[in-house]
Amino acid sequence: MKYILCFFILISVTMAQELVIHHKKIPKEMALLIDCLWTNTKNDSRKFELLSSLSSMNSQLNYLSPASLNFIAKSEIYKFLMERDFFSEHISNYPLVQPQDYSKMTSSLKKIPSSFCGFNQWVFKAMNSDLEQIIESQAIDKFYQYNAGKPDSNVERLVKISKYIGPWLTAYRYLEPSLIEKITIEHYQHLLTHLQTVTSYYQAFTQSHYQEPQTFFDLPTLKPSEMEQVKVKSLDDVLKSIPEEESGAKSKVDQLFKDLDLRKSN
Repeated sequence: MKYILCFFILISVTMAQELVIHHKKIPKEMALLIDCLWTNTKNDSRKFELLSSLSSMNSQLNYLSPASLNFIAKSEIYKFLMERDFFSEHISNYPLVQPQDYSKMTSSLKKIPSSFCGFNQWVFKAMNSDLEQIIESQAIDKFYQYNAGKPDSNVERLVKISKYIGPWLTAYRYLEPSLIEKITIEHYQHLLTHLQTVTSYYQAFTQSHYQEPQTFFDLPTLKPSEMEQVKVKSLDDVLKSIPEEESGAKSKVDQLFKDLDLRKSN
């Protein structure tokens, strides 16, 4: 028994070494996401899986220009946050936060729990910024006029934003911060997998590095036995790890590359 305990102690000591993220080389949102996952992943097998992803991305990101990386990371993170169902099973018994509640929510969002990881703090601060702009535009006051058939661009924006942030705000109002953190981090694992999928496709379709190879993440020093568990994933490995509900990733990535090509030609 004591040998087993010693083994896990040694593993924990090794895995406790710091991951170094080169923040100046990647978008802020991406850095916050990875730091959030690293800090909150306690299971060793999950840690090794995360290190495998980062090891692969150390190579894949070299095929992207800084502008392309910025565009891909930001657009995919924002789409994931808006389109993915994070909270429905947890907030079904609570009334959905409506536009008339936004003024109260802005006061609450100014006191974001310090227990939230940096990525979640950024998410809710961004939502609060959107709410403040909506309130300032007086779109909420015009909301019922819009429903009566009087279009208004600010109200149209309000309708679109409300669809996406309503569940987030409802979760923030009624759920414990620790539960919000737990739920979101489980989903963020899929977000990182999706980002790796996108960069894998880019690597597969690009013939050469954009620049001299550089390192984006300094990984902890591991023992040889641990290194065996950190495998650099191929494109096929990444695709096989995508859940069935995300099997449409290839078509989304193809569209993303078309968008990138359009940006380059303009």
